[in-house]
Amino acid sequence: MSTGLIIAIIVVAALLMVGLVAFKVRTRRDERMLKQRRREAVAARRRDADLRAKDAERADMRARIARAEAERNRAEAQLQKERAAAYQSGLADDQLPERKRGAPSPR
Repeated sequence: MSTGLIIAIIVVAALLMVGLVAFKVRTRRDERMLKQRRREAVAARRRDADLRAKDAERADMRARIARAEAERNRAEAQLQKERAAAYQSGLADDQLPERKRGAPSPR
């Protein structure tokens, strides 16, 4: 073999090696960038999920308060109905409000 051919083979082999190394470096860099983007996406999703969970917790609290207020209103309405029934049946005459002087009598 001639010296020129051997040098050409070595140069081609060296160029192939350089190309493979460059490809490998680029691939690793791309993988690192992809991992970084994944980490950022995961962090953003988790932040969003935490915010939504807190919003849901606040909404649940507001709903519990609304239910408690509704129950209280129902209980107050029931109490008023019971008082009306007691007045109607004469069981609470001693608790009737005083009539003001000059007020017309109920008929």
